[in-house]
Amino acid sequence: MELIQELDALHLMLSNARQHAIIHPQLARYGYDDLKIQQGLDILTRIREQQRIQNEEYAECNLASNRLKVEFKNLRQQFTDHRTLASIALRSDENAYLQLRLHIVQEKKMVPWLEQVNHFYDTAALHQKQLSRFGLTKAQLEQSKNMLNSIQEKRQQHLRHKGNAQHATHSRDLTLDSLRKWNRSFRAVARVALEKEPQLLESLGIVVASK
Repeated sequence: MELIQELDALHLMLSNARQHAIIHPQLARYGYDDLKIQQGLDILTRIREQQRIQNEEYAECNLASNRLKVEFKNLRQQFTDHRTLASIALRSDENAYLQLRLHIVQEKKMVPWLEQVNHFYDTAALHQKQLSRFGLTKAQLEQSKNMLNSIQEKRQQHLRHKGNAQHATHSRDLTLDSLRKWNRSFRAVARVALEKEPQLLESLGIVVASK
């Protein structure tokens, strides 16, 4: 049973238990009065809130991930173009060529690649005059640096929302365990309280085996 169906069934069961004119007093005799039933409903409300938070956080996580992929692709292409221009502009300046690490191939994994990009644009500023002769302007370098900062920010957002979603999932699962234990006890008591009127158990969604 999917979680949403399970929670809906539990809510209907507890609502009927509290409102049914015959079932309610019978359960109260065994300790499941309004206060006890409200305890179950409160746990149920807590789970739904935790589930809402989990859904929202995962949605934000996916959104940040999608934006990150787009910006990463755009910057990778731009970085590739800028490296090509820099290689041409600095081919006669071995020291500058090595400073910008143009002799090293582009990293494929994101973390070392981001460090490589950051180093390139920081160092490129030192050779702006030479680079500008080949169309690599200060404004372009700054714009690329801003793109890099945006990617770093979205990586942080993605990780933050992912962590929040995992925490919400863990909290929900713990609360769900509590509710299921509470529900097992409730059902056991309901079977005893309504032993002489087993047909009323159907009103609580408790299946009674036919004799």
